Amino acid sequence: MKKQVIYPFLLVLFILSNTIYSQDVAAIDAQIEVTELFTSESILPIKLSYSIKDVNKETNDSTYVQTELSYQEANGNWRTFPVDIRARGNFRRKNCYFAPIKMKIDKKVSEGTLFEGNKSLKLVLPCLLQKNTNDNI
Repeated sequence: MKKQVIYPFLLVLFILSNTIYSQDVAAIDAQIEVTELFTSESILPIKLSYSIKDVNKETNDSTYVQTELSYQEANGNWRTFPVDIRARGNFRRKNCYFAPIKMKIDKKVSEGTLFEGNKSLKLVLPCLLQKNTNDNI
C-alpha cells in the first residue's frame, strides 16, 4: 500500500523540480555577445610564427610561449600583435606533428583589432603533413 502512495508523490516532486530549475533560453541568448571575429563566415588569413619544439616541450598548462599573430584586414594590410600560445590536448600532442593551440590575447594589445573582446581562443591545426591523414581528425 505504501508503494502506491510514494510513486505519485515522487512523480509530482519530479515535475515540480524540473520547472523550478529550468533556464530561460531567451535570457541566456540575450546575454551572449558575438564579437566581430565570429560574425563573418569567410576565411581569415592568419600567420603564427613559433617553434613547434618549444611549444611541445612546455607540457605545463600554465606555461605559454610568446609569439606574434598576424592577420589580414579587409583592406589587404597585415596587422601584427603579440600573443601567448601553448599546446593543448593529450592524444594529438603525442601523435600529431601540429598540436592544437590555445592562444591567450592581452586585452590592451587587442584593442582596435578584429580580436578585441576575445581573451583566449582555441586553434585546431591539421594533424600531419600528409593530405589523406587529416580526414581522420
